[in-house]
Amino acid sequence: MNPSAAFLSPSEAARRLKISVKALRLYERRGLLTPARTSAGWRAYGPEQMARAHELLAMRRLGLGHAQIKALLDLPLEALEASLASHQAGLEGRMAELGAAVARVRAVRADLAAGRAPAAGDLEAVARDGAAGGALSLTLPWPWNGEAFDLEGPRPITWLIGPMGSGKTRFADRLEASLAGARAVQETRLDEPDDRVRDRLKSDPALTEAALALLGAVAEAGGLDARPWLAPEPLPGNAPLEARALVLLAEALCDPVASGLIVHMPEYGLGGASQRALARVLRHRARGSRCGPSLFLMTRSAGMLDLAQAGPDEAVLFFPPNHSLPRAVIPLPGSPGYEAMALCLAEPGAKPARPAPAPPRGA
Repeated sequence: MNPSAAFLSPSEAARRLKISVKALRLYERRGLLTPARTSAGWRAYGPEQMARAHELLAMRRLGLGHAQIKALLDLPLEALEASLASHQAGLEGRMAELGAAVARVRAVRADLAAGRAPAAGDLEAVARDGAAGGALSLTLPWPWNGEAFDLEGPRPITWLIGPMGSGKTRFADRLEASLAGARAVQETRLDEPDDRVRDRLKSDPALTEAALALLGAVAEAGGLDARPWLAPEPLPGNAPLEARALVLLAEALCDPVASGLIVHMPEYGLGGASQRALARVLRHRARGSRCGPSLFLMTRSAGMLDLAQAGPDEAVLFFPPNHSLPRAVIPLPGSPGYEAMALCLAEPGAKPARPAPAPPRGA
């Protein structure tokens, strides 16, 4: 420690920053701010630490979460500008969503004031608006042994990326248990018989219509057209693996009740063209008005997660192999964690293949 520089005690640093000493300790635990140490081992904050503290506090005022700030602090200026532009676009999108939500509440209140019952689905839409956004606090299972993790305001799409054994499956299970109204789509979905899938969809015409619309969008984007297997007179025989995979995903994605959808390996059963087409459709839905549940997609395919196409409505959570806490990675080359995360994604094959047996639940 340079004795000629002005170093502050934690209480004095907190006073100048207009925060609490407890907040300083929290930033230290999260790896955002590392104090210097005196010869006696006491914490001290010099010019370098105070400058970093001002930067992270400015980012907090911009609405960024701790994981995002940690990823941004060490970026070069050009990458920081691109990341902030992406964050701005996300904030503007959420402002538009909130404006639409306020308009829906206002319309329902006007109906009630006039003695009219709300139109079908209006109250459900208002309730869903109220449940959107906010942070989700998780107590993580093994291998994190009960550590706390804050998932900052789930985006329309959150990708879960990591090598085998990094704990992402256990994280997804805890996420399903913690997120009210969440639904998980497991790896074993392709084992379900065709007839059972068709019967379930036929019992809900509105769901079938929504699924057909999504399948049509996937076909237009360059994927397989799976609609013939949902037609009033479906094609004879069992549906091909790729058609069944798309129909099952469409059924889940159009679920009108689920508040969050956790899909284990959305690439299962899909060839490269259908993976890319499905990803394009999901991005298009995310960039429009809020539609359907928040998506948590656990993938190992660069066909599903094309990092060059990732937008402000998406977040990427990387699960390091050493079982440290998941971290948000900005999908820009050079950002912290980008290379390690990108190495977990493989190019898909041209043709679909039946997936290998599901990995252990700790993967």
